[in-house]
This record gives sequence, C-alpha cells and structure tokens, in this order.
Amino acid sequence: MEMLMARIFLQLHFLSTNSSKKIANLVKNTLGTVKTPLGGWKDSWGDVNSLQSFCSDEEVEFRCSSTSSTVHLLFKSLDLPCNLSQEDIKRLVRIVMMNGHEINPKQLGIGLYPTGAVFNHSCAPNLGFSHNNEGLLCFRALKDIPMGIELCSSYIDIIASKSTRRLQLKSRYDFECKCERCESGEDEDLLKGYLCPNKSSCKEVSMKIDEKDTNCLICTQCNQQQSRFIYKEAERKVEGLQRSAMEKSSLEDYSSALGDSIKALSAGSSLLHPSHELNFTTYQCLAVACNELGKSEQSVKFARKELELVKKLQVAKVVGGSCASLYADKYRKLALYLQDLAQSQVSDGKNASKTIEESLLAFKEASKFYDFHLGDSHWYSIILQKVVKSFDDSNSDALNVWDYL
Repeated sequence: MEMLMARIFLQLHFLSTNSSKKIANLVKNTLGTVKTPLGGWKDSWGDVNSLQSFCSDEEVEFRCSSTSSTVHLLFKSLDLPCNLSQEDIKRLVRIVMMNGHEINPKQLGIGLYPTGAVFNHSCAPNLGFSHNNEGLLCFRALKDIPMGIELCSSYIDIIASKSTRRLQLKSRYDFECKCERCESGEDEDLLKGYLCPNKSSCKEVSMKIDEKDTNCLICTQCNQQQSRFIYKEAERKVEGLQRSAMEKSSLEDYSSALGDSIKALSAGSSLLHPSHELNFTTYQCLAVACNELGKSEQSVKFARKELELVKKLQVAKVVGGSCASLYADKYRKLALYLQDLAQSQVSDGKNASKTIEESLLAFKEASKFYDFHLGDSHWYSIILQKVVKSFDDSNSDALNVWDYL
C-alpha cells in the first residue's frame, strides 16, 4: 500500500509541476449539480487539490507514518526534489483514501481520478466502474437509465445491510446515505434477518421488532417473542470469529482460519437468517480456507452458498443490475474451485466429467457478467472468452490464458 501511495504521489508531483492550474475545477459540489464534459478530459493539479479529504485521523496517521518515508526515498532515488511536508502528505493521503478507485478486476492497485469523483454514491448504483486496456477509468450503465436520473456508483460493498452500509459510509466518507434503497429499508429482512426460535413451523421466517416492547423481537408468523440482545450477542460473536479467521488467513494459518470460520457459522446458524450479511462473509472465509487446504469439495459447497445469497438479493430486487461485478467474481471463483475438484477426482481415479461440465458452465456465466460489466473488448473479458474456448481447444494460446486468472 505504501508503494502504491508513493507512486500516486509521483504522478501528483508531475501534475503539480507541469499541468495548468487554470483549468476549471470539475470536482463535485455535494449541494448542487455538476455539468462536466467527461469525454477525454484531463485532470489538473487544481482538480486534485479540490477533492474532499475527510478520513478518520487514526486511519490516516497509520498510513502517513509509513507512506512519508517511502515517498521521500522514492523521490530521492529518482533525483527529484520533494518539498512535501508531513501535513502535505497527510492531506494527500486523505484525498487518495477518500477518492481513490481500486484498479479492477484483479485488484491491481489504486488510482486517483478527480473527474471520476464527480459521481455520487448509491447503495443500488446504476453505474459500475472499471479500467480499460489503457488503464483509463471507465463507467458503464448497469441498467437502462431514464433521462434526468442521477448517475451514481457505489463506494462500498453493496452486499451489506442498511445499518452496516451507513456506518461504513459515515466513518469513511462522513455522510449518512439517504439513497432510495436506504430510505426504503427493503433489504433488512434479508441481510439483517433473525430466525424464529420455533423452527419446526417457522423455517426461515424473519422476526420483527415488537411494537409493545422494543427490547423484544416477535415472529411474523407465530408471534413468539425473543429478546433482541440474544441476537445482538450472536452477531458480536460471529463478527469476532470472522475477524480472527481473516487475520489467520492473512498469516497463511488456514487450518486455524477454517476452525474459526466453522465456529462462526455454527454460532449464527440457529439465530441468524440464512441470507444474513454475516453468513455471506462466513461463506467467503470458509471457501478460501478450504481451497487453500486442498478441500476442494467443501470450497465448491461454500462458493455455491455465496452465489445463492446473491441470487436471493436479485430476486428480491434489492440490488438488481448492480450485482453484475459480484456475479462475475463469484462465478469465476466457483469455476476455479470446480477445476481443483476435478483434478482431485482424476487423481483419485474418479470420473470428473460432471465437475468439468459444471466448471465450464460457471466460466460461461462469469464471462457473460464480465462482458456486461467491463465490455467484451476488455482484456479480462477476452481472457474469460478464451478460457471458455479452451475447453474445446487444446492449442497453447487457449490454454496459456489460465495463468492470468
């Protein structure tokens, strides 16, 4: 991260010394409408300086302490003068952290695009962003957009409940989201749903707040009550186990990560609705840990669980077309897990034809969604197209693309 920041600072240095400061500032005013000629626009140093720069002090201090020395070393190695003070670096770190766009689809880094920052946020965005073959930031419509409707992208992961999304946006970007999805709260029963204790007759039925006693939840079917604190305690336990699992995964201690993930799933299974946002994260942790430990069959199982939740959200019309990039990524990972499973089956002398066929179907779905999200001429879309072709074509060009997945 520090080197990525330093490289961005190098580009900012070039802008500050070579670009015109007279170019009109195009950065959004959050209280009004912005009219910007987006096609082929070149950002200036003035545009960078005008970007909003709110971030929590704790997060900024952590980044600044390591970024500052890296920046000065980089400039020194290139024999460039570095007149940036600690405060200058802190302000620019804030700008990058608040306005930077992750370079997708393989998280290759981060880029700062001032003109790209004109788009406001929505938790049900009608725009998705990606980078084209030249590294330029591009926005594509995720659905038909009527004339006069504001164009919005999402700043955060959209597979999260309203309370989680608002907390993330407030802490990172200093605003409370009032988009249509947040105001309606339609997704709370799915992403923040709790199960009725009476499982025999109320399978997957959500609880709601009891109007007579707000400390209790009441079943929407059998009217049984349960204390809210029991569910909140379950959420806290699951979140703690998930953090532990992710920390252990980062240290490549996948056996311990798998153990914590299993505990997290168990802790929430009797109280949290199957589509609860925490279950989605737990499935991710389980799929990764199982894959790293060579448990291919289990990694496929949990990857399917992730896709099931995304489909539930789309059927409920919670996020709609904005799921395209998520579908693409989940189908790609499922296809790769299936390939590992097929190899394992072949090694054990088993018939892997059905697994290979399912992998091909998953790759086709991934390719379809990447074409939609990135465009069919994007380099990663082309890779997926060639991967699909490689199932019927054994030539080296078709097979070599697997290394890029």
